[in-house]
Amino acid sequence: MENAPLTTTLLAAQADQAFFGPAWHGPSLLPTLKKLKAAEALGASPFEGYTAWGVALHTGYWKYRGLVLLAKASKGAIPQPGRFFRGPADWPALPDPAHEAAWKEDVDQLVEVHQAWKTGLEFFPHQLWDRPVRSDGTTAAEVAFGVAAHDLYHTAQIRNMGIKPF
Repeated sequence: MENAPLTTTLLAAQADQAFFGPAWHGPSLLPTLKKLKAAEALGASPFEGYTAWGVALHTGYWKYRGLVLLAKASKGAIPQPGRFFRGPADWPALPDPAHEAAWKEDVDQLVEVHQAWKTGLEFFPHQLWDRPVRSDGTTAAEVAFGVAAHDLYHTAQIRNMGIKPF
C-alpha cells in the first residue's frame, strides 16, 4: 500500500488494529480469541444466548458481508467472494462437535476472512469510498469503518462474558 490514497491506508490500518492489534484503546479481536480454549469459547455465560465462539463467527460473517458490498460497488476491482465458511448467515452455527481443533480451525478461518477483507480494502477504487453501497445510503467508507468498529464492539462483549482468561 506504499502509494495508496490516505483514506485507503487509514481504513486498512484501522481494520488491522481492530483485528490483530496492537491498538491504543486496548485489546483487539484476534488476541482475545487466541486466549480462549474451545470450552471457554463455548462459555457458561453467553451473551443474549450467544457464546464467545458464536460472537466470533458473527464478526467474521459481517466482515464477509462488508466485502460482498465492496465487491459489488467496486466496478470489478474486487472479485465477489465465495460463500462464508459457516452458515447460516449472521449468527453461523457452531461446528458439531465443537472441540479444540474445530475452535482453532475457526479462528484460522477468521484470519483468512480478515485477510480477504483487507485485500478488498486495498483494491477498492479510492474514488468510490463516498459511494452508497446499501439502500439506506451507507457509503463504502462507512462500511469499512463499521466493520472495524464491529470487531471492537464484539471484542469488548467477549471480554465481558465472565470467561476466566479475562
